[in-house]
Amino acid sequence: DGQQLYLRLEEPAAPAVGDRWEVLLSASRPGPLRTLTLTPDGKCAAREGDQPWDSGAVVKNATAGGRWQVDVALPLARLVATGGPARVYLNVARRTARPGDEPVWSPTFGDFAAPEALRELVLDGPSTWPARLPSAAELTTLATQELVARWPLAEGQGSSVAGGGWSGQLTNKPRWTKEGGRPAVRLSDSARQFIDFGSPPAADLTGALTMLLWVRYEPTETWYPALLGKGYEATGTYGLHIRPGRTLWFEIDGPDGTRNTYNPTDACLSPGQWNQVAATYDGATMRVYLNGREVGPGKAVATAIRTNTEPLRFGWLGSYGFFNGDVRDIRLYRRAMSAAEVAGRYLAERW
Repeated sequence: DGQQLYLRLEEPAAPAVGDRWEVLLSASRPGPLRTLTLTPDGKCAAREGDQPWDSGAVVKNATAGGRWQVDVALPLARLVATGGPARVYLNVARRTARPGDEPVWSPTFGDFAAPEALRELVLDGPSTWPARLPSAAELTTLATQELVARWPLAEGQGSSVAGGGWSGQLTNKPRWTKEGGRPAVRLSDSARQFIDFGSPPAADLTGALTMLLWVRYEPTETWYPALLGKGYEATGTYGLHIRPGRTLWFEIDGPDGTRNTYNPTDACLSPGQWNQVAATYDGATMRVYLNGREVGPGKAVATAIRTNTEPLRFGWLGSYGFFNGDVRDIRLYRRAMSAAEVAGRYLAERW
């Protein structure tokens, strides 16, 4: 929010004596290294090197229900160097007093707590949003421009979903759920559940396209859980799925079988939260968006997109993993949505 850095540290098990979180911070690569030690009793010890550090941290600690959750708010003014983009260098480790505790295995055998080993976070601000967002009236007009199909998933019951004359089938009995009185579809990867939209001619998008949807992903051990697309690899045309680390993988395949993949890794899905996901292609550049912001710089690709007879599916692309979690409001366009429209829809349509 421009004022605080918010961290949520979660452990799906009750803490034992001596357990703690360590948050390692620095405003620059040379240091100095700052450390927050957070314990199950709600205490926070802050140090800069060997000296106490006035971090200004506000900590909320909860250990109910066999879980341990710590929320931390840190004033940015005490974290970042002045001038230039706001950057924070950060590592987080879950520690224990038990023998053999190590925070992380490093292939370089380097020091996890050294400033040069911390992960760089660039905090985006107002300048990362488009200068002008569409008005409500403009969003309404754009909503149907080159729209192929939209499935609001608003039925709340039954085994089929409507998309403007193009229906989809809930396969292997996904169930309906509600949040704030609004329906969504909940899928389980262990039950191999997905939504099958068939393969009508309208699904053959050979040029520009946009896939836009809202998902609440619950991570499991499944690799490469699918979002939306028609086939994958040898049978693929266009598709979107989740990679390890919860990053987004966008793929379009040319008529000669050439695979064009794009997997920007500087942002990832927030587990257990609603995320807006979008992938666009305008005939020249592949782009990925997460919660209204573009992820990565885009990838230059000039190709037609091949067609196939694979059904368009959400939750499974015909190979690899099934999606686990909730989905609502799936849209497919025969145009590349602008960054301003993606951001505007995120702000207007989030729950």
